[in-house]
Amino acid sequence: MGAARATWGRGWAAICEGLGRGMVGGDWGRAAVGTLDGITDAASTNHALQPLIMLLKPHCTLVLVGAPPKLEEPVFPMLQGGRGITGTANGGLKKIQEMLELAAKHKILPDVEVLPIDYVNTAMERLEKGDVKYRFVIDVRNSVKSG
Repeated sequence: MGAARATWGRGWAAICEGLGRGMVGGDWGRAAVGTLDGITDAASTNHALQPLIMLLKPHCTLVLVGAPPKLEEPVFPMLQGGRGITGTANGGLKKIQEMLELAAKHKILPDVEVLPIDYVNTAMERLEKGDVKYRFVIDVRNSVKSG
């Protein structure tokens, strides 16, 4: 990708955490304005894009993969500096394969919360409440007792 650092996330907090490992908003957020060459945003729910757009350097792009159903963003922040938004519903099979190969080559791993299978109901409740920081992964292999 040509970047010194890449982060994927679902909105402002996830992007900031990916770039600064826990430093969300505040002085760090202001210092990060205009510093990124590109952002890939994979959140498919409605969320504010302006904070992400403002992180971009002039003439750089925010890429939406799995676009939200509705966009209501001020146009001026994009025009000021030639920033843009582009996107795709899923990236296409070829692009997904390229992304997976790039991730494997550079050992880029997702941040996940591994859960035992008996925690599934609680995990579903947490999903409904929006109390999910990372992706959930159900550890079936270590949860099922062999007899």
